[in-house]
Amino acid sequence: MGIAGFRDVVGVRSVPVVTNWRGFDRRDFLCRANGPMVLRGLGDGAKALGWDRDLLQALGGPRLRDFLAARDAGEEGVYAAEWYLFKDHPERLDDVIAGFPEYLLDDWLESIPPPLSFGGDTRNNVYWGTAGSSTALHYDSFNGCTWNLTLKGVKRWVLFSARDFVWPSPECWALLAAQGLLTDRGLFTPETVRQYLAAPPDGFPAVTFYTADVGGGDAIYVPWRWAHQVQNITEALAVSRFYVSAENFDAFVDHFRTSKGRPAALLLRTLIGTRSGRALFRQPRVRRWLAAGRTSAPLRALMCRAMAPDR
Repeated sequence: MGIAGFRDVVGVRSVPVVTNWRGFDRRDFLCRANGPMVLRGLGDGAKALGWDRDLLQALGGPRLRDFLAARDAGEEGVYAAEWYLFKDHPERLDDVIAGFPEYLLDDWLESIPPPLSFGGDTRNNVYWGTAGSSTALHYDSFNGCTWNLTLKGVKRWVLFSARDFVWPSPECWALLAAQGLLTDRGLFTPETVRQYLAAPPDGFPAVTFYTADVGGGDAIYVPWRWAHQVQNITEALAVSRFYVSAENFDAFVDHFRTSKGRPAALLLRTLIGTRSGRALFRQPRVRRWLAAGRTSAPLRALMCRAMAPDR
């Protein structure tokens, strides 16, 4: 399926498609990680490509009941978004990532044991939506980066860098909506993209828009603080991961320095900013001590305060 509409707008670019990702090392990937990319065939061979309704219904239980009832009734725009399937079924994550390269799995947040940080079970999400469902324009929290693998169907992405935005999220989206540039579902349209490119609203920078249709077996990489909206062109099933690694660690720490103060930033840099630190805090004995040890209580309190959600 083409991307007529957004692609027809002069100035909108196609997200680069990478087919030789298997030959990348960490340095090759980092050279390209400042912009989005479609990783063609990343999920080829993944067991998750064979997930069907019966399996998903069994795994989801009551969580999917309302979604499936609405879907089967033919309701439009129905979405089971941010479904934490792997919280109850961690063994199923390997169905998705077994063939992934190391540079997409080097998740530094895994060094911090939950509940002191947001664990991998809540940063790996399943998205199952009917045709016409969508995710409003946003960028991911804490200057995180994301990969999203489409298992079935087609997902249409529109992206641009929001690193030069003066206003934070969600204020910036409210301002764009007030200018009539976003729909009531929080989405740009081809026409409003054209308007933005012709004359950015007061206080907003010029940006370059990118678009891609991502089908089954393909994935998209979204860099830190890149705004994106997603529309399911057909019924679609996908899995995503929000994470911190070499490409966005400095931006992640800078977020905490700005929002939580220098002590929080220093703590995070000490804990996961070095390979030796990450290795230490991944040891089961150290993780048990940090999560529940009596002598680690002061450090635990500092970490909980640092990692608390923004208000």
